[in-house]
Amino acid sequence: MLSWWIAAALMSLLVVIALLGFLRRQTQAQHSEKQAEPENPGLSARDSDNLLIYQQRTEELDRLLANQAIDSPTHSALLLEARQQLDSELSEQAVAASDTPRPASGFDRWLVVAVALFIPLLALALYLPQGMSLGGQLDLQVADQLKRLNNVTTERERQQSLLALADYLDAMVSPRSKRVDLLRLQAEIYSGTSRHGRASAVYRNLLDRNPEDANIMAALAQSLYLKDNSPATANSGAQSNAVSNSATAPMFSNEVDGLLAKALTINPQQYLALSLSGMRAFTLRDFANAITYWEQALEQYGEGSAQTASLQAGIEAARSQLKTGESAIALAEQSDPASAFIRLTIAIDPAQRRADDSANTPVFVFARAVNGPRMPLAAKRLKLADLPVEIVLTEQDKMASQSIAGHSEVIVAARLARSGQPIATSGDSQSNEFTVAVTASAASAKPVELLIDRQKQ
Repeated sequence: MLSWWIAAALMSLLVVIALLGFLRRQTQAQHSEKQAEPENPGLSARDSDNLLIYQQRTEELDRLLANQAIDSPTHSALLLEARQQLDSELSEQAVAASDTPRPASGFDRWLVVAVALFIPLLALALYLPQGMSLGGQLDLQVADQLKRLNNVTTERERQQSLLALADYLDAMVSPRSKRVDLLRLQAEIYSGTSRHGRASAVYRNLLDRNPEDANIMAALAQSLYLKDNSPATANSGAQSNAVSNSATAPMFSNEVDGLLAKALTINPQQYLALSLSGMRAFTLRDFANAITYWEQALEQYGEGSAQTASLQAGIEAARSQLKTGESAIALAEQSDPASAFIRLTIAIDPAQRRADDSANTPVFVFARAVNGPRMPLAAKRLKLADLPVEIVLTEQDKMASQSIAGHSEVIVAARLARSGQPIATSGDSQSNEFTVAVTASAASAKPVELLIDRQKQ
């Protein structure tokens, strides 16, 4: 706004200077003409000379005729010639006078003044917020509503102000608008009011215009993540870094994973992409990488930011999980130091949880022979509330005379038993079966993830 006022002032100054110069030149022209006027305003000096020469010529011709030096026809012809010469001289004088610039009349001067003043006044009417013609009203209204939003004192007032501003932007900002700043504001307000589907649509539109913008990529990834996990995480708000250790571990779609990876490729320090990548790693029980991502994000946000407490809590939770896994491995090796080991991480897809599922609903983890009867070689019983969790199956978990120690590979699976019984029944939820290697050391075993993500028919 300040730059516009400076430009308007400079333009007005130039118009005033041009106007004053024009009026000065006209005044000087009038003064010069007045000084050049002859005493006889009806006859110029040149016209007087021509007329005097004509009179002298006619007198001489009359004298020649009286002295009979010329005859009457010759006299008449010479008079006509003199008359034509006089007319010719007077005609050229009139043409020259008509080509001389005349000073502007009073009407002309006032017309120039009116036009000169009209230009800055028209610009002022177009651009002032009160003029409303070229978007000034939109900026003024948005600024006013943002000011009211900053002054609210309760969460209810905040939500009402956000909804009012969102409705106003819906009506005034087209998806094809060139105002990227207003589209970004619109998407952020959608996220703040838990309308993540709309927010992702706006961010996708912006990303189509700027396909290499890491900030927009991260914002789109966040809105898609929140939309996919609604209503469980719909109230987490923009830039939420909360970490969940419950059975409702959040999901990250392939599109979200791709957006986060690309955003960090373009800008390895993109704070939101780092934060979300840490959440994804934690969900996959990749606690070491979760800590790395969150520590980098903490450096970008700064120690005094609003996200500091959440990031630090996530880092501590990941460190705790790492210690728990290390303790489980150490305990397994201490209890059976010369045996076989299988490391597994057990998690459940939030879509498989039911409202009536109890936290104590049993989860059975099995290992059976690749070739042979389906009788489990080893098993563990967990609870739904334990998930996600990392466990180690050892010789101590054997279910028959044989054990996993006698096999190089076994088939493993996990099942949420809503019936409470080890035997699978309709209505249970279970994971896919995987063939895994049996190792002689728990520390050298690579964890295999069992995700309970389908219902048994």
